[in-house]
Amino acid sequence: LWFLNVMEEENDTGIRRALHSLASGAQDETAEDFTADIERMLKPVDTTVVEIPHYNPRVLSSWAQNHPFMYEDRLISLDALEAMQVGYDEREVRITIPVFWKGQLVGWQKRALTSPNYPQTPMVVDKETGNTRPPEKYKNSPGFPKDSTLYNADNVDVNKPVFVVESPLSVLRGLTHGAEFANIVGTHGAKINAAQLEWLRQCSSIIVAFDPDYAGQWGAYKIIKDASRYTNVTNVNFEAGLDFADYNRSNLMTVVAEAELGLLALPRLEKLIMSNKRNKNGLRKVLNRA
Repeated sequence: LWFLNVMEEENDTGIRRALHSLASGAQDETAEDFTADIERMLKPVDTTVVEIPHYNPRVLSSWAQNHPFMYEDRLISLDALEAMQVGYDEREVRITIPVFWKGQLVGWQKRALTSPNYPQTPMVVDKETGNTRPPEKYKNSPGFPKDSTLYNADNVDVNKPVFVVESPLSVLRGLTHGAEFANIVGTHGAKINAAQLEWLRQCSSIIVAFDPDYAGQWGAYKIIKDASRYTNVTNVNFEAGLDFADYNRSNLMTVVAEAELGLLALPRLEKLIMSNKRNKNGLRKVLNRA
């Protein structure tokens, strides 16, 4: 609480004093390194206005086919895949996930196929060394507004509780689970942008269901701290190593029923985040002790 109170001060000197004081007690790193890490993490949310591109939806026609990875491995219904126009790029061996925002196609993400049950996305070869490395999990279309949009936002009723998850696949799983979980948006990852926060403020209530890893907990903290000033917020706690997309409908209903009030989650999340910076073994051990 002391840390939060000082961080709310407008005086930069007071903020830096708090950071140095915390850093002096950190383990396995110097006070200067710890302070630099925290200052990087706590810098204001990026408010840069990004020009959002528009594409003709006809570009999706060449990818208009379902891949068994999505409905057999990831257990996403064909209805959900077709409703969201998810497809498959045979040339790149990637799942295609188009993103619509305010009625316009603003881009797409292509997810790598890594399952051993199907032909996998080719390894990437370094042109200079000839070494190979795994492909990027997601490739984005040119100018993709990852930080300025929310996946499935056009289909959400803001007057009803809105689930907030990280990935498009989690959104698709929510749509698969039926009406109870279909009012759902994805943030394209754990990093939260000002435009996304502004959109969430209009919701009558939100249910934050981010991943239990360090990045996810930090993203959840940012959303809860901001949105709690405008709307009702609850926070879902998942088992370490699992996320929204890993739960079947029955188990998901159980963990959602046990969700905590957002304001009550803030002190715990702050403790987890700060403990993680002091303990190089990571957030999972902290979660297991909680």
